[in-house]
Order: sequence, then C-alpha cells, then structure tokens
Amino acid sequence: MRFQKCCYVALFGVAFAGDSVCDTHYVAVGAAPEFPYTSPDTAARDIQSAMDAAEPGDVVLVLPGIYVEFHEARVTLGVDLMGAGPSDTVLVGDEDRHGGVLHGRIEAWDSRIEGFTLRSVDLVCHGTTVFDSVFENSSVKGDEASVSDCAFFDRDGPYGQRYAGHAIECWGDHLWVERCSFENNAGIHMGDGRTFTVTNSLFANCSSGVWVAAGSVQITNSLFAFNSEGVHIFEDYDAIVHSCTFFGNETAIVYDWDPPSLNNSIIWGTLFSNFHCPADSLLNSGVGPPPVTFSCIEGGYPGRGNIDLDPQFMSTSPIEPCFHLWPTSPCIDAGDGTSEYSNEPQPNGRRINMGAYGNTAMAMTSHLVDSDYDGIRDDWELSHFVNLYQDGRGDADGDGLDDYHEYYWTCDPLHRDTDRDRLLDGDEVLQYGTLPYEFDTDADGVGDGSEIRTGTDPLNPESFFGLADMRVEGDQMRLYWHVWPGLSYQVYTSLDLLHWSPVGDPIMAAHGCIESVYRVAGPATSCFWRMAQVP
Repeated sequence: MRFQKCCYVALFGVAFAGDSVCDTHYVAVGAAPEFPYTSPDTAARDIQSAMDAAEPGDVVLVLPGIYVEFHEARVTLGVDLMGAGPSDTVLVGDEDRHGGVLHGRIEAWDSRIEGFTLRSVDLVCHGTTVFDSVFENSSVKGDEASVSDCAFFDRDGPYGQRYAGHAIECWGDHLWVERCSFENNAGIHMGDGRTFTVTNSLFANCSSGVWVAAGSVQITNSLFAFNSEGVHIFEDYDAIVHSCTFFGNETAIVYDWDPPSLNNSIIWGTLFSNFHCPADSLLNSGVGPPPVTFSCIEGGYPGRGNIDLDPQFMSTSPIEPCFHLWPTSPCIDAGDGTSEYSNEPQPNGRRINMGAYGNTAMAMTSHLVDSDYDGIRDDWELSHFVNLYQDGRGDADGDGLDDYHEYYWTCDPLHRDTDRDRLLDGDEVLQYGTLPYEFDTDADGVGDGSEIRTGTDPLNPESFFGLADMRVEGDQMRLYWHVWPGLSYQVYTSLDLLHWSPVGDPIMAAHGCIESVYRVAGPATSCFWRMAQVP
C-alpha cells in the first residue's frame, strides 16, 4: 500500500549554489579517475576516494547511476554529499558476511546529504542534515540529525524480521523530522534526548510510528494510520501532540509515565484503545489520563471542545486511503479558537480545523463560512442570533465582551456569565485575565468568582481560600485555613447551619495559613465552622 493521495512528502530536484572558493569533487560509474576528481571526466569511482580529496566546505557530487556493492564511506567534517536526485543516484549496500543481508554504511559529521536512493544502507549522522532522499530497507542513525522531505519504507529488523527495523534511530540531543513518510517499518526511535520534533509526516503500517524514551516532544500535523502503535511516549518532560490524525491503529497513543497532551486532533477507527498506559506504570507512578482539548475522539473523551462525531474522511480504504475531510465534516473550523489558522485556504471560518491538515494549505473549507466577513462563522451566528445582521462589534448580552470576542472565546453571546462563576465574561477577559468559559481557571478547586471576592489569585493554583486541615485533640478542635496574606478573616460557628455567630475577633493573615483553636462541648454535640474574608 502507498499513500498516494495524502502523503506529505514531495521529493524535489536538487540545485546547487556555486561558490568560487569551494571545490566540487565528482563520483561516476565507469569514470577514468584522476585526483582530485574535480570534473565529471576525471571523477572518482567511489565516494570515499572523492571524500579523501575534499576539504571542509567542498561538495562531493555523485552523478547518476546505480552504485552496487557499496560498502562504507566516511563523510569528511563539513563536506556536503550530493546525489543527482533519488530517481537518478542509487546506492546499494554491500553484502554483510555475518547476517547474509545487504548493508552499507555512510557516517557524516556536520554535513548535508541530499538527493539519493539508499537501498540497505545505514546513514550515521553527527549534526547532519538529510534532505530529499529515499531509504529502502535503510535507516538514519546518530546523535543529532535534521531530516526532511525523505521517504522510508520496508525496513527489516534484526535477524530478518520483516518491517521491524527503525527507520530513524537517534540517541543524542536533538532530532528534527519534517515532511517525511514512514511505511512498513518501526518508524522513529528517539532515545534519551533533549528535543524531538516531527511535523507534516506520515506513519503507515508501522509496528510503532514514533517511540520516545525521554525528552521534550512535539508532534504536529502528522498522520498515523494502520500502525500497531501510533505514538509511544515512555517518559517525557513535555510531550505535545497537536493537529494530528490517528486512524485504524491498534492503539493510538501509549504512555508509561507523564501522559502527552493532545489538541486539535482526530482519533478514529482505533482497533483496541485510543489511549493506553501499561498496568505496571499505573501502579508504580499513579499517572493520570492525557489532557485532551478540541479534538474528535471516537467514543468520547472529557475535555474542552472535544466532540464524538464522524470526522467524514474522504476515504478510509487500506488500499487507497485519503484522510482529507469532506466539506460537511464537523471537524472543520472546530479546533481551538486560540490556535493559528491563517495558512488555511480562504474563505474559512477563521478557526483551525481538527486533524493533520489543520492550519495548512491542504485544509478543507466548510460550506459554512463567514459570508458577511464580520469575523464570525455563519453557523455560529445563526445558531445564536437566527440571522447575520450582527457585525461583531455589538454586545448583545451587555457583559462588556463584544460579539466577535464572544465567538473567539467560545462564549455564549446571550449569557453574561458563560461559565457561571459569578463574573461577567467581559470582566474575566479584560480585567482579571481569567478564562470566560472555565469556571475555575487555575484548577485549584475554587471558582474564579470566589477567588476574586476573597482576594486570592484566580490564576495561581497555590493561592486559594479554604479549609486546609483539621485536627481533634481531646476537647479541642484545631482548624487550619488556607488564606491570602494581608487580608482579614472572621470565623463563625453554628449548631444547626442556620444561625451563625462570630467566634472571637477577625484574624489578620500574616502568612498563607492561619490556625484557630476551639473547645468542643462533647462527642454528642454537632458543631459547624466557616470562615469569611472581611474588610
């Protein structure tokens, strides 16, 4: 199977910029070699000979041809290795006496490698840029690499395991992958690195699309289809999956420790589990579920803006799939309102699409657009106002937030307090900086309105007002209150929850916690306490 319709990879012809102070050394099949190989007529017959003649800044250009029984080449520091294009320059690995399989090796330091088809060749990178190449039963390995516009397929694993080898294996600090496709292999394996970024890439029929041992991970605008695992994060410092599509995988996302966050994505047609954390990880680390927002998840998933509606892909056939959205898809213009959308074709609903094509030139536009160009999508405007007479500058509910920003913040333009936290939507955005659609912005268990009234910070989860702890010692009750320093608080008591009486004088909080001690009448007596912030 080949993803003809939805593969991101476009392989381009190679162009060279001349430089008068650098030399080009040639390699050609059947040439009459003459050192230092600076013309096609005197080209070397093998890459290593040309490399031995090159100095940093030079280029080794491998002319069109099929170079069989290729064994090994070491790319000189700072020398670029260029082919004439993947369809013209082919390196075929030499036979490995131990394994009986074809395998050659290229090792490069701070170089650029471009324009080859590699068959059974391992490319070992140390600060190397790899561009516009095809890897057939071949791989990229090393401690730091940037790989773009490449295709990897049919990579065998150890002992001849069919399609079980890693196409890219990096164990160093940084790996960047962009506009690449991976089919019939084990995708990308990232060791204990620092930064791993993959974008605009395709993973299909792989045992694992992306496997990360540890590091800061960002995966964007990528498609995972018909894999055993889409993404497997063993341990992350900050893993983000943004604007991706997962379809037909046995498991979409696996995580062993901290779960990755998912945004503006689609997970559909999963065979076993959308999200999976191995049982031993759950028992040992107590990890929670992944935070998911503005995504289409089959079977539903809690989170802001998530939907459980058929995304309406153009084709999910394993023979000829196409994961573009039909114009009637509920995933169009349904992503996070704060995400960038300007790369999507016009006219659009001024909101990013869910899925791998969100905020790209390949995004599908909806039949529900902004026909009056007021910045508000027609279907949203019609659902709230029944007409298109609004221009976005009005404030229908008088909450201080104009209609356009009600749409931008996904608020109700006819309700002054969308999240019912007892704060006006306009005040939340313009005065307090809280989220007008979120009852508790900092997720500390206390609503935004309550925090404002008690003087605590609604944007700081460590700042809240409430009972922190209580202890009974003999006939004494000790209450510990989480408060905000510099404010005064009054404790009240009641026997029936109807009539409340102050206990002592107001307490000025010098620190973030205050203690109050009271005598308990006896075990059969019910007594209640509460505290209020006072002037």
